[in-house]
Amino acid sequence: MHPDTEKHFTTLGIRYVRGLKLLVADERIARFESSARLQLPGEYREFLKRYGNTAFEEFVEYPFIDKECPWANNGYGGMSVFYGLDAGPYDLEKEFANHVGRIPSDMLPIAEDGGGNLVCLAFTGPDRGCVFFWDRDAEPEPGEQDLRTNVYLIARSFEDFLNSMRVMNP
Repeated sequence: MHPDTEKHFTTLGIRYVRGLKLLVADERIARFESSARLQLPGEYREFLKRYGNTAFEEFVEYPFIDKECPWANNGYGGMSVFYGLDAGPYDLEKEFANHVGRIPSDMLPIAEDGGGNLVCLAFTGPDRGCVFFWDRDAEPEPGEQDLRTNVYLIARSFEDFLNSMRVMNP
């Protein structure tokens, strides 16, 4: 993670869900990648290792690239918590398993907005590294082939996503 991005992220009033910063070992991330049969983009892998299960003291928002998202409030969406690999609440591995077949197969749920909508990261294909919003209220019916009808582009890279985040003005 670029030092300027890290500095920006830490100014957002982050807090660790378990009350303390738990660094995630490379071996733990490798086990997750192996069991999930995926390879995380480097920017996100570094973030997961250093920050993992992180929430915010105040409401944080980010701009959408895809302004058609019904959840976009003046072009912005809200952020609640990033998932981590510490087997606690908001566990990345459990969330991934819970959403297989519900989100596009090239995406990993990495965070949520507090209302059940997801922030997802594409881990393969032409969108690798892009960040998307997944609208739970418009989730396709079971068995539908196109799982992208409720997915909206937020950022073209994870680093761009982090840099675009801001504390919401009251």
